[in-house]
Amino acid sequence: MHSGIRSELHQKSGKNTPGLGRYRSGCAGKAKWGPDICGFAAVDINRHTAFHLNAIQTFKEARETLLEYYCRMVKEHYLYFKELSKYPVADSYFAKAEVVETVLSLGMHFISRLRDDRKLMYPCREPEAQAGKKGKGQRKKYAGKVKTSNPNMDRFTLVHDSKELKVYNAHLFCEAMNRRLINVSLVEFYKNGKETARKLFFATDLTLDGMKIFTWYSSRFQIEFIYRDAKQHCGLEDCQARSKNKLDFHFNAALTTVNLAKIHWMDNKKSDEESFSMTDFKTLCHNTLILNRFFRMFAINPNTPKNQRKIYELRQFGLIAG
Repeated sequence: MHSGIRSELHQKSGKNTPGLGRYRSGCAGKAKWGPDICGFAAVDINRHTAFHLNAIQTFKEARETLLEYYCRMVKEHYLYFKELSKYPVADSYFAKAEVVETVLSLGMHFISRLRDDRKLMYPCREPEAQAGKKGKGQRKKYAGKVKTSNPNMDRFTLVHDSKELKVYNAHLFCEAMNRRLINVSLVEFYKNGKETARKLFFATDLTLDGMKIFTWYSSRFQIEFIYRDAKQHCGLEDCQARSKNKLDFHFNAALTTVNLAKIHWMDNKKSDEESFSMTDFKTLCHNTLILNRFFRMFAINPNTPKNQRKIYELRQFGLIAG
């Protein structure tokens, strides 16, 4: 398991809602007016799902940038997830020197995706470092810039090859991270035998396999489903409270409800192939409630073998997965 960091726009607000500001909305693709929450979640790699840990409404201090605020939140709340994993994962917005240094200072490693315009440099090999060097002085450290569109494949190691993607691994210097040496995973995506995209992922842990970096970063998207389900089914955006404590309780209660539903589903699913659906879970609970009402009103014994078969069919009525 590993932990993830994300921020989420909370849309329903009024003039007296605390913590209002202009925050970027991923859905709208631009900054919008309203409150914002910074959320932490744990991702289960093996089960391909995520669980909410904590949500904190954004209240920046005077002259504090949003990135500085997020770094402060990591320092204040890292104990929520450090016991689960030492690999926080976040999207490319957080792939900056401030976040990397913050995570490393807490005894953890950081995984993220590099922006396409990030400047990377090859490290010098021993013969290159000594070439043309005379007398004393520092050895040559860099061996040219990396062109993402046409990289020097002699510097990369192929770690995964399939019809859908190829994954290459290399240790490179990143200029945006104070020229720190990072573990880069170059991923080429293919469709019908043609390359469709090329992305760079990285980890500060130089011992990680390139495929793990890509897989662990990709699993971060499971966090998005927590917020989607909380919005659509648990009223995450429906609170109109005007108190910091009440808003904090509402945010975490809505997100924790998704956790409880997911745990109940995992305890009762019949096969590993079944995927969690909040819509199906609500339908199942609704059908069960109606059936129990009928049993009490009409004094029906639900425990007979014949009724048990019918009850199973009626409880599954309306499920998407069914």
